Amino acid sequence: MNETNKVDEGLERELSGVVRDLSALADEVKLKVHLGSMDAKDAWERLEPRVSQLKERVTTTKGQLLSELNASAKDLKAELHDLGALLGIDKG
Repeated sequence: MNETNKVDEGLERELSGVVRDLSALADEVKLKVHLGSMDAKDAWERLEPRVSQLKERVTTTKGQLLSELNASAKDLKAELHDLGALLGIDKG
């Protein structure tokens, strides 16, 4: 496995973990709000759409972000390889 794939997988795991933690916290808050005061319910009604929007954005942009990072990493690697070749470094 090359370094770019390791970065991609690491970023994807991290994003998935953030979404998982966010969802768990949102579920816990939702349960407590259901049992809580009207002020808490009003606050939850303002926050719940933002939680949903963030989860959706992470899901829809994750692939695009990973693709862009992968392309940037490949470009940088090629440029470093070229510079290494100019300096007499042979890395194949």
